[in-house]
This record gives sequence, C-alpha cells and structure tokens, in this order.
Amino acid sequence: MSRLSLSRAWDESKAIFVRDGALLTAVALALLVLPEIVAGVVSPPAVASQSAGGRLLALAMAFVGVIGQLAIVRLAIGPSTTVGQAIAHGARRFPATLGALMLLVLAMGIIIIPLLVALLMAGIIATPVAGQAPPPSFSTALLVIVIAALFVAVKFIMTVPVASAEAAGPLTILKRSWKLTSGVYWGLFGVELLLLVAALALLLSAQFVGGGIAAALGQIEAFSVSALVLSAFMGVAQGVFTVLASVMLARIYVQLGGRGEGVGEVFR
Repeated sequence: MSRLSLSRAWDESKAIFVRDGALLTAVALALLVLPEIVAGVVSPPAVASQSAGGRLLALAMAFVGVIGQLAIVRLAIGPSTTVGQAIAHGARRFPATLGALMLLVLAMGIIIIPLLVALLMAGIIATPVAGQAPPPSFSTALLVIVIAALFVAVKFIMTVPVASAEAAGPLTILKRSWKLTSGVYWGLFGVELLLLVAALALLLSAQFVGGGIAAALGQIEAFSVSALVLSAFMGVAQGVFTVLASVMLARIYVQLGGRGEGVGEVFR
C-alpha cells in the first residue's frame, strides 16, 4: 500500500480541473445543478418535507446525483472520454452503487435502531414528544451516534470511486473500500473533516445569499421566482462541492492501489 499524499492528490485534482474543466462542468450542470433547480422549483424544501411527492422527487434527484458522481470519478481517473460516455458509465454503475449504499443504510439501521430502543426502554434517554423540543438526553444520544458515524464513514469513503472504477458488486465495493482505507485511516479522516467543513461553508453561504435574495423577491413557494433563485444558488453550491470532492477522492483512490492511471498517463 502506497503512502497517502494529500498534496499530490490536490495537485493532480487541480491539473484535472484545468484539463477537463469543461467536461466536469457539463456533467455537474446536467446531473447535479439542474436536478437541484428542478426539485427546488417544483417542491421547495419547506414543501418537500411535508409532501410525499416532494420527498420522492428529492430521492429521485439524489439518485441522479449519484450517477453524476460516478461520471465525474470516471473523468477524474481516466483515460479521457466524452461527457456522454462518462454519464453512460455512471448509469451502468449506478445499480451496484445503490446496492452498496443501501447495504450501508441497512447495517446502520440494524445497529442504531435497536440501540435507541434499548436506551429508551431502560430509561437512559427520555422519549421525545411530538411537537416539543427533543429532551437533552435524546439529543445527546443522537449527537454521539452522529460522531460515531463520522468515524465509521472513513472506512467507506472510497465507495463511489471503487464503484465507478471497478466492475464489482455492492458487497465487494464495500469490502474493497474497507481494504483500501487500511493503514491511512487518520489521513482520510482529515480529508473527511475538510470536505465536511467545505460542504457546510458552501451550502450555508448559498443559503444565506440565495435565501436573502429569494426572500426579497417574495414568498418561497412552488414555481415562484424566489424558489428558482434559491434552488439555483443551492444547486451551484452542491455542484461545486460534489465536483471538488469527487475528483479529490478519485485521485486518492488511484494512490491507494486503484486501477486508474497516474495523472501523467491520463494527460498523454
């Protein structure tokens, strides 16, 4: 296993942005930004959280976003290809990727739900009441779970790069990610934290600026100009973050024994 070099991964990522920036932008606009705008206009967040149709639309757009990530990883690993071919590749690898993600969610549910039920029944944490603020003990338990999930998530941070680069099934994708992250856990944990900070900064900035402009244009409701403005800001922010994170993780994947080419070979 080669030693993880974040500076090398970042330098390669910057080179890819310069070389294939137009291709990455095209994929991001088609599969990340546009779906977010459509979902935001048709069913703004306040409406989507209360509507079954809105939740289904948000789920569908999330699936499209996963295809976009797979396509971006394909472009970042090489060899060079077209936007259409990268998107087609992402669509082909989507079922296996979805299966891997569902396995992760299922495993989390099997562990977390019985644990919460046991703590509630034992009286260690108080039962939340609908319409009221969650009890401090319940909020603390959720915070501990979230923190624990962040530590576990590092072992599966290579899931999307593996799914895009290798012809593997759902379980093999997760096992491969676990293996690739062995020996470089804390370096990848740092990457995870940096990406989390970047995501929060981008999304909060988009929410603040876009939300302010949208509020000035009127109430945010379905098919309104204000909903269009807010969703456009949020879509661009998510697109920028996803491209940045996907390319960076793709180049880290190559370092950790991936099958992709080195950046010099990609650019030949």
